Amino acid sequence: AAAKAAKEEEEAEQRQKAEEEEKKVKEKAAAAAEREAHAEEGKQHTTDDKRLRNLRKKLKEVTALKTLPSGSLNDAQMAKIANESNLVEEIKEIEARLG
Repeated sequence: AAAKAAKEEEEAEQRQKAEEEEKKVKEKAAAAAEREAHAEEGKQHTTDDKRLRNLRKKLKEVTALKTLPSGSLNDAQMAKIANESNLVEEIKEIEARLG
């Protein structure tokens, strides 16, 4: 009877250890998933920042081109000016995403 009780106690301890290990594994997985989610969010934020800088640079070029006489502009420069509204729209979208 004593051996049976000792065996049952040992099995209970093993179950408890297994439950604790499972809990640790789940916590680690949850923490890893959270870190990954933050990393993805950070990557998107960085991408948006870079795109926003690029668009603002293009808009600045367009503003400079608009000060020149229209007869002195080539087709590529005229296309940049024609694309100004799209640049402004995309800048607003990204700024809204970034908050």
